[in-house]
Amino acid sequence: MHPPAVVAASGGRFQIPLMYRIRIADLMRDKGLRNGYQLARDAKLPETTAYRLLKSEGKVTSFDSRLVRKLCDFWGKNPMQLIEWIEEPTSTGKKRKAK
Repeated sequence: MHPPAVVAASGGRFQIPLMYRIRIADLMRDKGLRNGYQLARDAKLPETTAYRLLKSEGKVTSFDSRLVRKLCDFWGKNPMQLIEWIEEPTSTGKKRKAK
């Protein structure tokens, strides 16, 4: 099940901060890529983008649809195979489970 993106609160609506993970490490391993330079070169990404994805272990709260398309084209995957929703810590430090 996908997480809700918007919920009602006090008669209004607000965005829930969600955490996603682009499966960079798994996919790089499948292609035999060892570093950000190789990812940037082969996927035709800016080096800063490749290194940012690696440094964050693919964890993002938002992403550019053009980036997702480039990565999907490069790996021959659809977005559902490339991106996963992950649990995020609550303000108390405990993890909130996906429903």
